[in-house]
This record gives sequence, C-alpha cells and structure tokens, in this order.
Amino acid sequence: MSIVEKLAFFDLDGTLCAGGSLQVEQETIQAFDELRKQDVLPIIATGRSFYEVKDLLKQLQVEHFILSNGCYVRFAGKTIQDARFTHSEIEKILTIADKHQVSAGYFNQQELGFQSWLPCFADFRK
Repeated sequence: MSIVEKLAFFDLDGTLCAGGSLQVEQETIQAFDELRKQDVLPIIATGRSFYEVKDLLKQLQVEHFILSNGCYVRFAGKTIQDARFTHSEIEKILTIADKHQVSAGYFNQQELGFQSWLPCFADFRK
C-alpha cells in the first residue's frame, strides 16, 4: 500500500463475525484485500483482547487495531496504548470481591483469570 487515503474501522462481534464465533467469511478476507488495494487502511476495533483475536488478525492481515475497548492499541507495529491495572489496584479489587463474597475476573492481552473458578466460568478454562 502506498499512501493511505482513508481509514475503515470494523467491530468483530456481530459485524465481521457472526454468532459469537471469531470466524469470518472468505468474502470478508477478500474485501479487506480490496480495501488495501484502494488505499483504505482497515482497522479492527473491538472489546476483545489480543489473545482472543490474534489468529483472526493474522488471517485478515490486519496490523492496526484497537482492542479491549481502547486499552490496547497498535498502529504500524508500534504499541500506542497498553493500559493496565497496577498490582495495588488489583489487590484492592480482590479485597472488595472477598468482602462481598464474589469472584473477580480480570484479563490482559495474553490471558484471563478469575479469583476463583466457579462452575459458570467453565467455558473459559484453557
């Protein structure tokens, strides 16, 4: 691609990917290729984390993305934003969860975890 003329932002869930899957149709892959040929830069913007979408980003050949609702942003191979809780903030959240006898869940760009693995979280276990 030479000079980018336009940017096109795409959500995943319910937009490029149907039914809760992270699968796209072949036509979508071809459309992304066509956008690049027309000097339009496709960018993924989603609430999902990198570990969830890395294979899809590779399939779509997308290197520019906004993930985790803006907490993780990469553009042209550079990390622009990587917001994280401090250890102190995480400890406070876990203390509050313990006090109220609820389980706290948290994630980063590599994985997710829960304070305690309740049966309702079974689908998230690796």
